[in-house]
Amino acid sequence: MITIPFDLYNSGYEKLTFFQVAYESNNIAFISRKEFESRQNTHLTGGVAPSSISTPHGNVMTGGSAPEIYNYDVFEQREIFYLATPEGLAKPYIKNTYKVVNELFKFKGSSFVERDALKEVLENKYDQCEKYAKDNKLSLKNKDDVLKVLQFSESID
Repeated sequence: MITIPFDLYNSGYEKLTFFQVAYESNNIAFISRKEFESRQNTHLTGGVAPSSISTPHGNVMTGGSAPEIYNYDVFEQREIFYLATPEGLAKPYIKNTYKVVNELFKFKGSSFVERDALKEVLENKYDQCEKYAKDNKLSLKNKDDVLKVLQFSESID
């Protein structure tokens, strides 16, 4: 775990932020931080739209029921992985999302935050690393595969 000054919300104000170190070398660090989101969703259930019959004396309602409305909380955890350099560049790269299922976090998916971050950090090594990933069937959206690519990048002169 490390603490570095970081502007989390692009506000122009840096504050000390905790990061988990996944990989570190002389040239690059792969660090992450977790954030949680809680929101309330609304769900409508049941209920039948009222119907009416036309009679000579006007419309008559013949039934139906109001839908039930209930609110429930949704909890998600996001782990954002950053690529950092000794010069102070820290670019968000990938985001893993987890949702709460039966009180446990279940992996929901991974997505790019800034797809070109790896290219910016690896610079002239990127093409060789991309070929290495392709040849070894590694996904540049998968945290463990990115670790393998970063380790490979250290072997390139």
